[in-house]
Amino acid sequence: MAVFADVLLSLSYALNVLDKVSCFRIELLKVSVMNLPMRVFFGAMCSLSVVSFGTGCGPVADLAKSAVNVESRGALGVVHDGDGAAYRTVQIGNQVWMAENLRTSVFANGEKIPLVISRESWANEDGGSMYCLHANEVANEATYGGLYSFAAVVDERGLCPTGWHVPTDKEWNSLVKFLGGKKVAGDAMKAAPTGALPWDGTNSSGFTALPNGFRGNPSGLFFFRGSNGFWWSSSTRGAYAWIRHLGSESSVVYRDKFNTRYGISVRCVQD
Repeated sequence: MAVFADVLLSLSYALNVLDKVSCFRIELLKVSVMNLPMRVFFGAMCSLSVVSFGTGCGPVADLAKSAVNVESRGALGVVHDGDGAAYRTVQIGNQVWMAENLRTSVFANGEKIPLVISRESWANEDGGSMYCLHANEVANEATYGGLYSFAAVVDERGLCPTGWHVPTDKEWNSLVKFLGGKKVAGDAMKAAPTGALPWDGTNSSGFTALPNGFRGNPSGLFFFRGSNGFWWSSSTRGAYAWIRHLGSESSVVYRDKFNTRYGISVRCVQD
């Protein structure tokens, strides 16, 4: 039942997936799953592949190939993580953000972050710091970055490079407010489309958000790469943590609570 509930909750976050053959839309609903009230977006269940091991829907491979070519207006320079990987940065208002998802395999102090691959191991971990790559495919790392547990986000060893941190819920709110508010900011944050690519923003902010999906727990399944993007904040509410969620064909920036054992992308903001 726990795995079924995890899949159900994860399915609820499909939003307007673009796939002309196998997807369909269902109106926005608000429900309570496992006594967790949250906005639920039954968008498009792209046949069985939506709840698969990361196959997703639509021309994801084309999006991945083109992601490095997406314009990042207002880029300031680069910052390096503990692995030596370089990240583009962008100033938005009075904040400086990474313009790419974090993909580090080490904490700021150089210690390794446990890489958890199998579904069983992801589900059986005791809620500690861990990460994975979407669908456990190295090819996804450069474009989508890593998917991190919330324990890694708040680990005292530091997930972001020195001088940077995982944004608080308040800092996410500041970003969204500067970009015009939650109803319209998504367009400015999402990567601009190239040709027939499914991601449909303007990227006028240079944030370059991509549809990275997430990893559930206890199912250990991967969801919604190519249709929805999710990012941690470092702020909690009860047993859950606040996240931000962007969906295809929507300009809204959604604020919701997630299970802290889920694997979700991270953007760092400068101290």
